[in-house]
Amino acid sequence: MANAHHFVPRLIIKNFADSEGNLFFFSKKSNTISKSVPLHTQMQNGNFYSKKNLSEIKDIFDYISINPIFKNPELSIEENFDLNLESPLGHILTGIIKPLLSQEYIALSQREISFIKEYIAIQHLRTEGFKQISKEVSKQILKLPSNVKEQIMDIENNR
Repeated sequence: MANAHHFVPRLIIKNFADSEGNLFFFSKKSNTISKSVPLHTQMQNGNFYSKKNLSEIKDIFDYISINPIFKNPELSIEENFDLNLESPLGHILTGIIKPLLSQEYIALSQREISFIKEYIAIQHLRTEGFKQISKEVSKQILKLPSNVKEQIMDIENNR
């Protein structure tokens, strides 16, 4: 798929692939298993993120703040995810998986723990559901309550 962007990171997908890099899907509806498919073609959508790089997005929407974890403003969102989130997390997971499988104690630094937490929070934004909700919210007109002036005055008077 041209300009396909993964909404499920390849870092995660590859852990479910066979030795040849293929995935199988189970259908609960038909109780069948699919033919194998290459992992790099799955869980992605054409231009799921913007076609523009972060600098271009910032120029268009100058009122937004770009998460500082994205260190390469001349790259696309997908490329920034890969370089600044998935790759560092891959290094952390590599250090965790072997000891975990050996039932050894795993000690993570505070920086690694914070990074994992931020990664998980950002993953929420990489879903079809979140994208749909965002589209719906952006279509809605902002409606203030009819008594907004009174509410503001009450807040101010109660300070």
